[in-house]
This record gives sequence, C-alpha cells and structure tokens, in this order.
Amino acid sequence: MKSKQLLLIAVLIVVLAIAWMAVLGAASDKEIIETQNALCASGDAFAEKDLYIRAIPKYEEALTYETDNNRAIEEKLLAVYYEYGDMDSYLELSQSRMDAGYAPESEYVTMAEIYFARGDVEAGAAAAKRGIALFDSEACRQLYESNRYAYEIRFTGFDTVLATSSGGNMPAKDADGWTVISAKGKSLFGTSRFDYVSRFNSSGYAVVNDGEGYYVITTSGDKFSIDETGLSSVLGITSSRIIGEGEEDGAWGIYNADFVLKSNTYEELTLSNKGILLAKTGGKWGVIDEGGTAYGAAQFDSVEVNSLGEAFSGGLAAVQYGDKWYYINTSGGNAVPGSFAGARAPEDSSGYLAVANDDGKWGFIDRAGNLVIDYQYDDAKSFSENLAAVKVGDEWCYISAAGEVVISSVFYDAGAFHGGVAVADTPNGAAIIKLEYPGI
Repeated sequence: MKSKQLLLIAVLIVVLAIAWMAVLGAASDKEIIETQNALCASGDAFAEKDLYIRAIPKYEEALTYETDNNRAIEEKLLAVYYEYGDMDSYLELSQSRMDAGYAPESEYVTMAEIYFARGDVEAGAAAAKRGIALFDSEACRQLYESNRYAYEIRFTGFDTVLATSSGGNMPAKDADGWTVISAKGKSLFGTSRFDYVSRFNSSGYAVVNDGEGYYVITTSGDKFSIDETGLSSVLGITSSRIIGEGEEDGAWGIYNADFVLKSNTYEELTLSNKGILLAKTGGKWGVIDEGGTAYGAAQFDSVEVNSLGEAFSGGLAAVQYGDKWYYINTSGGNAVPGSFAGARAPEDSSGYLAVANDDGKWGFIDRAGNLVIDYQYDDAKSFSENLAAVKVGDEWCYISAAGEVVISSVFYDAGAFHGGVAVADTPNGAAIIKLEYPGI
C-alpha cells in the first residue's frame, strides 16, 4: 500500500514538472515573440524614415530568433537591402530562400535584374531560367531573352567568309585569294593565299588549291595528301570524304582523303552531315550515304543547303517535289507535316524551320509542322542556336525564338550561328558576329 502511494506521488511530481516546463516554455516563446516584434517595430520605424543603416540591424537581430514570423521579416529585410543598395546582402538572403524552396517569383526576377545590371549575364540567365522553370515567369523570360544575346561585330577586311560548324578556322577571300581566319579575323597562314580553300573537317583537314592542283592540308598548313586524279573542282571535305568533280567527265564523286573515288558519280552533290547527303542523277535528287548507297528513289526536283553547304541537319533536309517544298528524313520519307511554297535547309538539330507561303512571305514552323512565327518576312533562314536571320525590306537582322529583333545593323546578307559565330555581309565587307555568351 505504501509503495503504491509513493508511485502515485512520483507520477504527480512528473506531471507537475511537465506542466511547469510547458508554462515556462510558453512564457519563453511569448517573450521571444514579443522581443522579435519589438525589434521589427523599431526596424519598421527606421525604414519608414529611410534610415536603412539603422533598420537593417534591427531586422537582422530579429531573425536570430526562430518563430513563424521569420519569413515575413526576411521579406522586410530584403526590401530594405534593396532600397539601401546592399545588393550583395540581398542576393545572399534571396539565394538562401530559393535554396529552402519558398522564394516567390518576384525574387527570381529581382535577382536576374541585379546580375544583368552588373554585367554578370551567366548568373542573370541562371536566375531567370530558374524562374521560368518554377513559375513559367513571363518577366523572367523577357529578361532572359533581352540579355542573352550580347554580341560583338568584327569587320574582317575580307570580301567573303564561310561559316564553319565550330565558329573558327573559317575560309576567307580577298582580292589576293583564299586563306583561313580565326573568329578574331586573324589569318592562319599569314599573307599566303590559295585559289581555293575548303572548310576544315572535324579531324582538322581541309582541301586547298594553289593554282597547280588540289591537296589536303592540316591546320598547321602541312600537306597530308595530293590529288593525282585531276579534279577540276572541290565542294568540300566532311568527315573523311572529299566531294569533288572529275576533270574529264565533269561528274561529281565521293573521294577519300587520298583522292581515291569511293562512290558512283553524279550530276551534283551536297556536302554530307553525319555521313548522309543528297545526290542528283538523271535530273532528280535522292538520299545517299558517303559510300554511295541510295536510300529510296531519286525523285526530288531541287534541294536547299544550309550555311555549311549541307542539305541535312538533325536528320532533316528541305527538298522540292513538283511546285511544293517538303522536309524529308534520311530515308527520303516525309518528316514534317505540310507542304510549302518555299523552305530553307535546317541549320541545327532542333531549331525552327524557315518556310514560305504562297504570298512569298516567310515564317517559321517547329518540327511538328506548327506555325510558331507568322509569315511576315521577305526572306528568312532556319534557326540555329536560338537565333534566325530574317530579311525585312533590303536588309537582314536576327530574331529570337520569341520573334523579337535582338541583333541588328546594316546587313546585306546574314548567315546562321554556329559555335556562337555568324558571318554577315556589310557595307565594309564580310563581318563576324560573335555572341558574348553562347550556350546560355
């Protein structure tokens, strides 16, 4: 009996202790909230008078306490940081809120604005893209599109420059002949000139003609092989194959890097993309590979090539059949719904495609055949690297995928972007347009 009484007393003591601790805890929480509220009230009073250097420490001290009010206090502190111009502190606090997953859309917009204003385009683009992904934010999208296309125009001093897939080592021609220049406009071969220079292939080989015949060179200018078959013309070299025209019969064929014929001969050829090209035989074009294997019948009346001289890109090519243009796949089958009065060759694997309507106006479709930018231009070229060259009146400019003009100057012609570089024809000759931040 006595032991039961002792046990009951012990239980009562524990219950009373817990209750007392709860009372103390409640009192402590109340005191914390009261202290935090007092600090915020003081901060509010200073902020209303624009006394930011006195408001900031009050809010920061208030945040040393953990209550349900912290997020609201953080918002006050962000506003004061911004008004005071302490953007580093704003970015640090805003980033922590983003990492915790409760920052609103407006903070992504403001963060992007701050970074773009500082010239940190990569960080601004990253913040804007997060805002787009999380909130489908139109404000972030507009910031992203209006800042991502910073560019520089370099006048080369050459009459003609050919674009390359890498954006470097570009064939260039002046009054003295052909050479190869870097994206900065510097000649790889000094003052030496050739009668012809092709683009370098991905292995670093190009075909040149010095007036006595064709041969293959490396990027350092060393000879790799010499043409002993007597080609009269060369279209270019892709992968390990040379597209050349025989001197005796005027027929085009596919040659290896030692100028040995590796295919049938044709009336015309395009350059290949990933080993696939278009060949003309019997007055019609068809799909072949670099070994000359045909994929379907030669049945197309005409073809388009892109700024690299290729018909195919991303597995698509623009071909004419009768009085209409279509997009075909590497098997020769129709790949994009619809037919068009005109169509430009694809420039990359995913960009919008330039097509014309019966009124002669150009617009853009996606690869499902949907019209995404209305027919409104006098000419156009397909998108690459999220940009497309369009002609309005007598001059060209570049638009974004949103249809907004983002690069403009006096361009008589404008090519597609590859490797962050495009070539345009200007009153001062060929110019190189270089994106400052390609790929963002």
